[in-house]
Formats: sequence, C-alpha cells, structure tokens
Amino acid sequence: MIYRIIFILAACYNLTFGIWICVSPESLFGLANTDVPLSEGWSKILGVMIAGFSPIYVYAAIRIKQARTVIMLGLLSKIAPTFIVLFCIYYAGWSFELFKLIFFNDIIWWMPFYLFLRNRNWD
Repeated sequence: MIYRIIFILAACYNLTFGIWICVSPESLFGLANTDVPLSEGWSKILGVMIAGFSPIYVYAAIRIKQARTVIMLGLLSKIAPTFIVLFCIYYAGWSFELFKLIFFNDIIWWMPFYLFLRNRNWD
C-alpha cells in the first residue's frame, strides 16, 4: 500500500513541477538563486518531459504488480539528471545552487523507487 501512495505522490509532484517549469522557469530557478540555465524553449521541453512521467506513476500505483519496468525507467529518469547537472556545474559553470533543485526533484525519489524494485511483495 505504501508504494501506491508513493507513486501517486510522485505523479502529483512531477505534474506540478513540470507545469511550473513550463509556466515560470525563472521563478523556479530563482529558488536556487541562479538564472535559468536553459532557453525558454528548452525549459518548456524539460517541463513537458517531467510532467509526462505523471501518468506513468499513476499507472504504477494502479497496476503495482506490473510496475517494475516503469519504475525502473522512473528511477533512471531521476538518476540521470543528477549527473548531468553535476557535469554542467563542474564543466559549464552552472551555479552549484541548482543542486537544490536536483535534490528535491530527483534524489528524494531514489530510495523509495529503489526499495520498490528490491521488494518482491508490493501490496
């Protein structure tokens, strides 16, 4: 039951975060005290991609026994941006303050997704 709640929370979070990036990237990145590191077009694409995971997480919550593959993809979608942003901070001069956004958008989901993938009794 806990995983169903986690996946519904992940769906709500991704939808909200994705819409926020699309509508007002400057306010979001303002939380990290940095300029928007992407053009407006790229920010919208990023927002749509993030929001696009919402139905995937809803599917996982509803069909928990068939959710292993989509949660594995979800976990990969949370791990990859962390390393991409760290790379951009180190090599492209992006502000380290952006790591705050990565923490709240990606890293907080690593453990529950990983534990779901390790667990064999999902209900």
